Amino acid sequence: GDTSFATPGEFVTLCDAISSMPFTEDFEDCPYYLSGVTAYADAMPYCWTRINDATSTSNYYPYINTSSTYLIHGAKSMYWYHTTTASSSDNQYAVLPPVDATIYNVNDLTMSFYAKTTATASPWPLFIVGVMDDPDSVGSFVPVDTITLTNTATLYVVDFANYTGNGTYIAIRCPRPTAARYCSLDDIFLTDDWCDPP
Repeated sequence: GDTSFATPGEFVTLCDAISSMPFTEDFEDCPYYLSGVTAYADAMPYCWTRINDATSTSNYYPYINTSSTYLIHGAKSMYWYHTTTASSSDNQYAVLPPVDATIYNVNDLTMSFYAKTTATASPWPLFIVGVMDDPDSVGSFVPVDTITLTNTATLYVVDFANYTGNGTYIAIRCPRPTAARYCSLDDIFLTDDWCDPP
């Protein structure tokens, strides 16, 4: 019969696994938060998963931000914020797209990134880097390395050589510190052919 065009919708298909190295993400081409245009919930790289266990409306961290206060390189960075409010999140996760396990073993990979906090004193926030079997289940998160952030943008390197599981989703977890803290993350670089910088 006759149908009318009604209510267009946008969608994306499931993403392919990471099948070539190096994999990079500087967030410059990602949707970012813009009041009245892009919601917090949509300000995330395509194919990434956000997990935030807040029971309040502040369940949208981390997200891509353009505020100069939190930038590391370029015009965008991934922005994280924890408060000490009881309804705020205990943990926030940013989960990368899966690694193609038919091509790469996660324990053969190395990942680097830049990160910083705006805090000027302890308690310094942490990024815990690990691997997940299921990007929607925090119970599958296996920590590999813990990074203590400072207020200087620093290059951090995580070697997955000691990971022994079967997960294919690399994830960055930020647990709640004992004081409100802002953090930034930028320039993800994942490779199977890492050379230490001089």
